[in-house]
Amino acid sequence: MTMIAVANVINGSREVGIGVILDLDTDVGKSSRICILMALEDVYGTFAYHNNFRTIIRPHFRDSKYDNFQAASDAIDLVQDIKLLHLLVPNNHHRQILYLI
Repeated sequence: MTMIAVANVINGSREVGIGVILDLDTDVGKSSRICILMALEDVYGTFAYHNNFRTIIRPHFRDSKYDNFQAASDAIDLVQDIKLLHLLVPNNHHRQILYLI
């Protein structure tokens, strides 16, 4: 995956939005989404040992539908409309996305 965040300050914590473009029709895409959500739950969950984080990661998921043009469109939407600077993109789409950015 290739990584390209906008930070908002909410209640003293900095919220960092991360765009995640996956092929959610595939097992790898579904598993990746679940793993990302589980990892964030482990870090920020109610039973986390260190729950006084000043930076909070908020994923913005998009489904590329295994289409390079859809992935590129999603990347443009995340960067221009939602103002995200960080993107997680599957390897099969990263060249098209990087070309646009």
